[in-house]
Amino acid sequence: MGELRRRTLAIFSAQYLPHMGGVENFTKELSSALERMGVHVIVVTSAYGDAPEHEVDTGGFEVFRLPSSQLLDGRFPVVRDGEATRALLGEVAKAKPDGVFVNTRLYGLSLMGVRFARNLGITPVVLDHGSSYIGFGVPVLDSVVHAYEKAITRKIRSYSPKFYGVSEKSAEWLRTFGIIADGVIHNAIEAEEFRKQASRRDFRAELGIGPDVLLVCFVGRIANGKGVEVVTELARRFERRGKRIHFAIAGDGPDFKALKQHAPEYASVLGRLGRPDVAALFGQSDLHILPSKSEGLPTSLLEASAEGTPSLVFDVGGAREVIPSDSYGIVLDDGSTTVCEEVLDWYLDNRDVLKEQGANVRKRVEHVFSWEETARKTIEACGV
Repeated sequence: MGELRRRTLAIFSAQYLPHMGGVENFTKELSSALERMGVHVIVVTSAYGDAPEHEVDTGGFEVFRLPSSQLLDGRFPVVRDGEATRALLGEVAKAKPDGVFVNTRLYGLSLMGVRFARNLGITPVVLDHGSSYIGFGVPVLDSVVHAYEKAITRKIRSYSPKFYGVSEKSAEWLRTFGIIADGVIHNAIEAEEFRKQASRRDFRAELGIGPDVLLVCFVGRIANGKGVEVVTELARRFERRGKRIHFAIAGDGPDFKALKQHAPEYASVLGRLGRPDVAALFGQSDLHILPSKSEGLPTSLLEASAEGTPSLVFDVGGAREVIPSDSYGIVLDDGSTTVCEEVLDWYLDNRDVLKEQGANVRKRVEHVFSWEETARKTIEACGV
């Protein structure tokens, strides 16, 4: 008898490493988990920087990068149609995927993914990672972006995919477009593995702060809408008041240079960190802050929780799925800088609460948000 053919899943994700972001990390971790469960994965993404056109990841999955133009500093990749793109998609088709999984519905590559699936006679699965419209803080531009999102969603719906949300709130958000989600496929984390690979970097020593200083960290994309401006304003307010608090900001993005140039004294801009350093930073911080306006189920929230560091977050995405009550952290309905300041003042006077919240949220992510469970749900949704 011949060797049994492995089940194969093609994952279309407009953005992937080395581009930095939550969806990029989600794709990598999900692909690795699926490979461990016996499903071969082929990631189809847009070319970025000098990353190779085709590679095999150490996790066993393949990555094909299609010729692309990176607009808005990589936030909006546009795949270039042409012979090279068609040839690479042909290579993916030769693998005879049993399923097609599309991350987000916002890009031309997302549309390409559902069309690719239908050409193979496959019902695609689209996973939504948002919980609100993308915004840039400019009303005219935002109205154009919202119109585009509605148009691309209509086009993707015309291929009759199955839709899922990365959190309950993402699934609920799909109703805005007349879509009833088939379910939820959570973002996840291998908590113990994340803790074990933490580097030995001593951030408190680097920042020149002692254990008496409340260390609050932000880890994410340095871009409009992600909340960095809230963090820097908080740093300025506490600096004026002379409080024992310091903010560490880790990440990269289009606003990084401006942030670096104008960061207040109470905020240290660390730049982009590797995952071992991210784990070390979370492990040494007292609190994680995420004042983002739009998220699905943020990777940084899961990473902080895995380290036993509680979070102060706005009520977006799956925040309440990770933090169901104040025993696990704080979720703010009123996402204003003033309310954040009040909560941080409370933490400064009640630091014992941080340890209790951290222990509770660590236990929660270890039991509820595993990659094995997310991979299992993906296999079930895609029928592979």
